[in-house]
Amino acid sequence: MKRRALIVETRHGHVCANAGVDFSNVEDGYITLLPVDPDASARKIREELGQIIGVKPAVIITDTWGRARRLGQVDFAIGVAGMSPFRDYRGEQDMMGHTLHVTNIAVVDELAAAAELVKGKAEGVPVVLVRGYDYPEGDGRASDLIRPIEEDLFR
Repeated sequence: MKRRALIVETRHGHVCANAGVDFSNVEDGYITLLPVDPDASARKIREELGQIIGVKPAVIITDTWGRARRLGQVDFAIGVAGMSPFRDYRGEQDMMGHTLHVTNIAVVDELAAAAELVKGKAEGVPVVLVRGYDYPEGDGRASDLIRPIEEDLFR
């Protein structure tokens, strides 16, 4: 019998299949859960890396999700530390000289998806180091990505 997913909103505000409870990549009889506070987990990893290597890199914690009205899954950021989750182009000019009014790219999601291509889904690679991307520095959080209910396009 094919298992059906339940689409639910987690206490973090993420809308995903089965509340982020996952049976893949764990031993039989076990499940994985989302971190209680993914942004706090990212901050802790960043601080500990700073103590070990002397540099505090930006940290993104990811999870694999399906998307509404699209087939296939993509990794998304669920925790962030040391960078803004957005690259905001609003107010800037496009290549034709038009002022951009809407474009606010969720760069942490794009980096999460790119990192998944490198680490793979089932190879057991827990970390990807991204070099050469001039990320927007800041003290952002992945929770900043969650659209306020009053702006939700699908409710």
